[in-house]
Amino acid sequence: MLRGLAAYSAQLIKYPYLNTGFNLPDPVPADLLLPFGEFVTKYNLQGAVDIIALFNQGVGDIRQQLTLYMMKYFSLDVLQAALGGFLQPASHNNSELYGRAQQELGEDAWVRSTVVATQRAEEREWVYVVAKTPTGRRLIRAKRLIVAVPPKLDILQGIDLDETERRLFKQFSSTCYYNALVRIPGIPEDTQVLNRANDTLYQLPPQPAVYVIKLTRSPNMSTILFGSKDHLTEEEVKRSMTRSVLQLRHAGIPVEAPRFVRYSDHSPFLLTVPAKAIRNGICLQRSIPTIRRIFGCSLKSYSGRNGRLESRYGFLY
Repeated sequence: MLRGLAAYSAQLIKYPYLNTGFNLPDPVPADLLLPFGEFVTKYNLQGAVDIIALFNQGVGDIRQQLTLYMMKYFSLDVLQAALGGFLQPASHNNSELYGRAQQELGEDAWVRSTVVATQRAEEREWVYVVAKTPTGRRLIRAKRLIVAVPPKLDILQGIDLDETERRLFKQFSSTCYYNALVRIPGIPEDTQVLNRANDTLYQLPPQPAVYVIKLTRSPNMSTILFGSKDHLTEEEVKRSMTRSVLQLRHAGIPVEAPRFVRYSDHSPFLLTVPAKAIRNGICLQRSIPTIRRIFGCSLKSYSGRNGRLESRYGFLY
C-alpha cells in the first residue's frame, strides 16, 4: 500500500494547483480527464486504490470518475493527514465550528430559511435577496452574493439565473451519500466492517452499497456510511443498510436488524461535469466572470435592522 501511495503522491505533485481550487491550465492536462480506473492502470497505482476508495466515499464508482475529481478529493493534504493524523476539535464535534460562526453572526444568521427571489442587475449598486424565514419574509441588500450550495438548477430556483448561467449549471451531475446512527444488537464492541466484494476489480462493492459500519464514541452506537450514484429514498437506503447488517450473520456474527437513531442524506454530494465540458473551459478562470455578482471573498458583515440586512456580502448556504 505504501508503495502505491508513494506513486500516487508523485502524480499529485505534478498538479499543485489542485490544492487551491479548479484554476486549471489551458489546455487541461489529458491525464486529469481520464477515468480514474484508466489512470490507475497507466501509472501502476493499484496498491493505492483501497485506501483511496476508503477516503473517497460518496463519489460513485471511483473507476469511472474523472481523475481530476479523485485527485481533488484525495489530495496531497488529505494523503498527508491520512498518514499523519487529521486535525480535529478537542470536543470531537466537527459541527462546533459552524455553531461558533452562528454565535458570532447572532441575529444576522437566518437558519431554516429559504431564498425565494434575488435581483442581481449589473447596472445597480446592490444585490437584493428575499428570504422566507421562520419570522416572515426578510430582505437582504448586499454588494455581492456568495452562494455556497451545490449549483444545481433545482437547488437554485430562488436565484435569478440568466441563460448563460443556466447553460453552465445544467451541466452538473452529482453523486449521493448518506449516513445513519444505529444500534446493532449482537455486534461486538471492537468490530468495524469495511464492505468489500469478492468478484469485482479491487474488491470494490457495486453501488448502491454500504461503505463501512463502525463504532462511535457513544456506547453501543454505530454509524453506517452508504453511497449511490442515483438518489434513493430514505426507506430504500435504510432497507439496503439493514440487509447489509444482516449479512454479517454469514460471518458468524449474531446481529439483529439495526435500530435507527438518526439518519442524514447528504445529497447532492460530489458535483461533476463531463470531460468535454472541462476541456472546453468550464473550470478555467475565464468562465467565472459570466456569473453575475454571485461570488465574493469577504466574510465581513454588518448588523441588520427592521427586517433588512445591509452588508457588503450576502451568504446563502
